[in-house]
Amino acid sequence: MGDHRPLWKRILLGPNRRPWFSWITAVIMLIVLVYELVRNQNLTGSVIQTSPVFNPMIGPSSQVLINVGAKFTPCMRTIPEMPPTATLADCYKAGSTCTVEQVCGFGGFGGSAPDQTFRFFLPIFMHAGIVHFIVNMLTHLSLGCDLEKALGVPRYVLLYILAGLFGNVMSAMLARYNQPSMGCSGALFGLIGYMFVDTITHWKLIRHPWRELMKLLFSTIISLILGLLPGLDVRKRAKTIEMDTHATMIF
Repeated sequence: MGDHRPLWKRILLGPNRRPWFSWITAVIMLIVLVYELVRNQNLTGSVIQTSPVFNPMIGPSSQVLINVGAKFTPCMRTIPEMPPTATLADCYKAGSTCTVEQVCGFGGFGGSAPDQTFRFFLPIFMHAGIVHFIVNMLTHLSLGCDLEKALGVPRYVLLYILAGLFGNVMSAMLARYNQPSMGCSGALFGLIGYMFVDTITHWKLIRHPWRELMKLLFSTIISLILGLLPGLDVRKRAKTIEMDTHATMIF
């Protein structure tokens, strides 16, 4: 019935035939990942991190990810234990050193307190490596596309971006200050949280509700397990689901 709505109503409220936002952002994330790998090659001499430890996500080192724009609290606000002048060992290459301000990049802080608040937003489009990207795309291009077509572009974009931002804010508050994180996982967990509430609310209207619920549980468990790996923050994922269960009725 929604297909008979005027075009402007379908764009705003759905249903839409093509999930343009999901497709475009997937391409943007791929481009960003390629840039991360190129940046890692330029700074370390290797496309992916292989020393002093191997990145299990098959991607750049944590220092390179911070330099590109990952969420890293010392770059965003003053941390007494890790001020801008603090020295980091094995920075980019084994045996080399750099300061927190240098690894944060983007022109540094100019003698002021760390204030790179754009790191709440930019990490949504970054990934810790090829494995991280592929796993997130499985949800982004399946559940994300279906939800965007159902909700319409504005509501879906609002849900996606707010969930991603909230996940990074909670991560900055709860995670270890010296642990960088990145990825659209916070946004995707917002979508999963929305779908949990929507499935339960419309239980009697769904043809196979238990099947849909099991699929959501499986996606949640796999993503939470991945969140235990280095660079992937499980806290922002759990808190994003909690936030989204409260916000679902708005949509």
